[in-house]
Amino acid sequence: SSTTTTTTSNNNNNKKPPATSATTTMTITPRIYQQVGDLFRHRFSTHAGWAHSLLFVAELPSFRPVLPHDIVTQMDQFKEEEQQRKADMKKKKNS
Repeated sequence: SSTTTTTTSNNNNNKKPPATSATTTMTITPRIYQQVGDLFRHRFSTHAGWAHSLLFVAELPSFRPVLPHDIVTQMDQFKEEEQQRKADMKKKKNS
């Protein structure tokens, strides 16, 4: 069994990760990454990293039971709307 170790340095901040598939993977541009970071820093100040972590954790199925019901409902509604939007875009593109 072999182990692969990956190291990163600050010089690679602007490199995009390789996409596995154009239809299944979406990369984020450095500009969008900066805008999202700025939004979180503006809204949550010194708690921006914490807020980002909570947003990530909220998407994990094992944490859904501890989330408020209205948040879970909003998340499910957003997911359904996004799936419908993507299906509509795909249908429009193929017609």
